[in-house]
Amino acid sequence: MENKTIDVAPPDLHVGQIEVIKSLDKNRYTIVCAGRRWGKSTLSLVSSVDQALKGQKVWLIFPVYPQSLEAWLNLKSLIRQLPEQYAEIREVEKRIVLRNGGSIQIKSANKPESLRGAGGISLVIFDEAAYMDKETWETVRPILSDSLGKALFCTTPNGMNWMYQLYENAKLRDDWKILHYPTESNPNINRDELA
Repeated sequence: MENKTIDVAPPDLHVGQIEVIKSLDKNRYTIVCAGRRWGKSTLSLVSSVDQALKGQKVWLIFPVYPQSLEAWLNLKSLIRQLPEQYAEIREVEKRIVLRNGGSIQIKSANKPESLRGAGGISLVIFDEAAYMDKETWETVRPILSDSLGKALFCTTPNGMNWMYQLYENAKLRDDWKILHYPTESNPNINRDELA
């Protein structure tokens, strides 16, 4: 089937979110350190849809199961904007399969060992990565080897844990991109709330 462009009206994205989505086509690994309420989960969902519409197979991983369920509901709302019959929603798997071969699957990091075994994944998005165990990344990283897949880490800092170490190591690597965004760079946050 030929790849044709299909538009999905995403939530109103701000400049930082758009910058990250564009960087996914240029960088293999991207770390986004952003403040609370910056829009990381919206970024994760829209990034996954953007890549799936390009025929990519995407995993979207959340720290705990309740977060993944909320994301699943939001993802289905986005996907329902596609033309009828273009996307198949698989409830049990928490997976969207597009007619162009792209797919998005929602996962939870509750049990990292359950993330083993898959292959051919083009992009893995870790939403709030610093709140996952290091084992999650160690389990998922080999999955990206055969496809030379990419990873996007969207997170609020959480002390000097494994994500901090990954961030420090990324500074020394050419195939990593690091982006910083304070909460106030989200124009949708009321300035009085920030004060």
